[in-house]
Amino acid sequence: MIGPLLLSPVMSIPWLVWPLLLAWGGTMYGFYTQGIALLGESYPHAALADANTVFVVVYCAGGILGPSLGGLAMDCWTPNGLLVFLSVAPLLLAAAWLQRGRRTAS
Repeated sequence: MIGPLLLSPVMSIPWLVWPLLLAWGGTMYGFYTQGIALLGESYPHAALADANTVFVVVYCAGGILGPSLGGLAMDCWTPNGLLVFLSVAPLLLAAAWLQRGRRTAS
């Protein structure tokens, strides 16, 4: 959530942009790796291939839909539409995670 929001203010400061992009990109690729690791913990060996297939399909669908929706956000909310779009996805994930935690606790 924080990476896209910080990108606009530091865009004109190259020595801040590159570390921000490095940390943000590393975090995004870390989510894929962590997701695969969690699949291994969550599913029995017999169902692991099916779970991995669904995971990859959903991940690739996001790779197809994400840029299109990001472009639409850029067209609708110039100049910060893309940054807002990139911040909304983690916010939705955090909200779902909190909702799941509440449901599990009760």
